[in-house]
Amino acid sequence: AARPSRTTAAALAAHCCVARGDLFRYGAQLPIVASATARRDAAAGARRHYAAAARLRPAEGRPHHQLALLSAAAPGSALETIYRYARALGCAPAWPKCPGSQQPMRPPTAPEARPLVRGYPLGP
Repeated sequence: AARPSRTTAAALAAHCCVARGDLFRYGAQLPIVASATARRDAAAGARRHYAAAARLRPAEGRPHHQLALLSAAAPGSALETIYRYARALGCAPAWPKCPGSQQPMRPPTAPEARPLVRGYPLGP
Protein backbone atom coordinates (compact mmCIF):
# COMPACT_ATOMS: atom_id res chain seq x y z
CA ALA A 1 0.00 0.00 0.00
CA ALA A 2 1.19 3.50 -0.80
CA ARG A 3 2.18 5.64 2.11
CA PRO A 4 0.13 8.88 2.41
CA SER A 5 1.93 12.19 2.00
CA ARG A 6 2.54 14.50 4.95
CA THR A 7 -0.05 16.90 3.59
CA THR A 8 -2.68 14.17 3.41
CA ALA A 9 -1.80 12.91 6.88
CA ALA A 10 -1.98 16.43 8.34
CA ALA A 11 -5.35 17.03 6.67
CA LEU A 12 -6.73 13.77 8.07
CA ALA A 13 -5.35 14.48 11.55
CA ALA A 14 -6.81 18.01 11.49
CA HIS A 15 -10.20 16.65 10.40
CA CYS A 16 -10.14 14.15 13.28
CA CYS A 17 -9.15 16.87 15.75
CA VAL A 18 -12.06 19.05 14.64
CA ALA A 19 -14.45 16.10 14.92
CA ARG A 20 -13.23 15.32 18.45
CA GLY A 21 -13.48 18.99 19.36
CA ASP A 22 -17.08 18.97 18.12
CA LEU A 23 -17.86 15.99 20.35
CA PHE A 24 -16.36 17.75 23.37
CA ARG A 25 -18.26 20.95 22.55
CA TYR A 26 -21.55 19.07 22.16
CA GLY A 27 -20.88 17.33 25.47
CA ALA A 28 -20.39 20.69 27.16
CA GLN A 29 -23.81 21.81 25.90
CA LEU A 30 -25.74 18.75 27.07
CA PRO A 31 -28.18 19.43 29.90
CA ILE A 32 -27.19 16.06 31.39
CA VAL A 33 -23.80 17.47 32.34
CA ALA A 34 -24.91 19.00 35.60
CA SER A 35 -21.66 20.20 37.07
CA ALA A 36 -20.16 23.48 35.91
CA THR A 37 -16.71 21.92 36.27
CA ALA A 38 -17.59 19.12 33.85
CA ARG A 39 -18.90 21.66 31.32
CA ARG A 40 -15.75 23.76 31.71
CA ASP A 41 -13.56 20.68 31.24
CA ALA A 42 -15.48 19.67 28.12
CA ALA A 43 -15.12 23.18 26.67
CA ALA A 44 -11.39 23.11 27.45
CA GLY A 45 -11.11 19.74 25.67
CA ALA A 46 -12.88 21.18 22.63
CA ARG A 47 -10.58 24.20 22.63
CA ARG A 48 -7.52 21.93 22.89
CA HIS A 49 -8.61 19.82 19.89
CA TYR A 50 -9.56 22.82 17.74
CA ALA A 51 -6.23 24.48 18.53
CA ALA A 52 -4.40 21.30 17.54
CA ALA A 53 -6.28 21.27 14.22
CA ALA A 54 -5.40 24.93 13.66
CA ARG A 55 -1.71 24.15 14.29
CA LEU A 56 -1.80 21.21 11.88
CA ARG A 57 -3.56 23.12 9.09
CA PRO A 58 -3.32 26.88 9.76
CA ALA A 59 -4.76 27.75 6.33
CA GLU A 60 -7.99 25.86 7.02
CA GLY A 61 -10.82 28.01 8.33
CA ARG A 62 -12.98 25.49 10.17
CA PRO A 63 -10.84 25.16 13.35
CA HIS A 64 -10.60 28.95 13.61
CA HIS A 65 -14.36 29.24 13.20
CA GLN A 66 -14.95 26.67 15.94
CA LEU A 67 -12.49 28.48 18.23
CA ALA A 68 -14.43 31.69 17.53
CA LEU A 69 -17.65 29.96 18.61
CA LEU A 70 -16.04 28.89 21.88
CA SER A 71 -14.53 32.30 22.56
CA ALA A 72 -17.87 34.01 21.81
CA ALA A 73 -19.42 31.98 24.63
CA ALA A 74 -16.70 32.98 27.10
CA PRO A 75 -17.03 36.31 28.92
CA GLY A 76 -14.40 38.95 28.17
CA SER A 77 -13.02 37.41 24.99
CA ALA A 78 -14.43 39.72 22.33
CA LEU A 79 -11.01 40.44 20.82
CA GLU A 80 -10.20 36.75 20.43
CA THR A 81 -13.63 36.15 18.90
CA ILE A 82 -13.09 38.87 16.31
CA TYR A 83 -9.59 37.57 15.56
CA ARG A 84 -10.78 33.99 15.09
CA TYR A 85 -13.70 34.98 12.86
CA ALA A 86 -11.42 37.18 10.75
CA ARG A 87 -8.89 34.37 10.55
CA ALA A 88 -11.57 31.90 9.46
CA LEU A 89 -12.91 34.27 6.80
CA GLY A 90 -9.39 34.90 5.49
CA CYS A 91 -8.71 31.21 4.89
CA ALA A 92 -9.06 29.57 1.50
CA PRO A 93 -12.31 27.66 0.97
CA ALA A 94 -12.18 23.92 1.53
CA TRP A 95 -13.07 23.31 -2.11
CA PRO A 96 -13.20 25.64 -5.09
CA LYS A 97 -16.56 27.15 -5.87
CA CYS A 98 -18.34 25.89 -8.91
CA PRO A 99 -20.06 28.82 -10.62
CA GLY A 100 -22.22 26.47 -12.68
CA SER A 101 -23.89 25.02 -9.61
CA GLN A 102 -24.64 28.47 -8.17
CA GLN A 103 -26.38 29.86 -11.23
CA PRO A 104 -29.82 28.38 -10.41
CA MET A 105 -29.72 30.04 -6.96
CA ARG A 106 -29.23 33.55 -8.36
CA PRO A 107 -32.51 35.34 -9.04
CA PRO A 108 -32.93 36.23 -12.72
CA THR A 109 -33.04 39.95 -11.90
CA ALA A 110 -29.92 39.96 -9.70
CA PRO A 111 -27.20 42.24 -11.04
CA GLU A 112 -23.90 40.69 -11.97
CA ALA A 113 -21.16 41.08 -9.38
CA ARG A 114 -18.52 43.62 -10.30
CA PRO A 115 -14.98 43.58 -8.91
CA LEU A 116 -14.16 46.24 -6.33
CA VAL A 117 -10.99 48.25 -5.86
CA ARG A 118 -10.77 49.85 -2.43
CA GLY A 119 -14.54 49.73 -2.09
CA TYR A 120 -15.33 51.30 -5.46
CA PRO A 121 -16.91 49.27 -8.27
CA LEU A 122 -14.96 48.89 -11.48
CA GLY A 123 -16.58 49.38 -14.85
CA PRO A 124 -20.01 50.75 -15.78
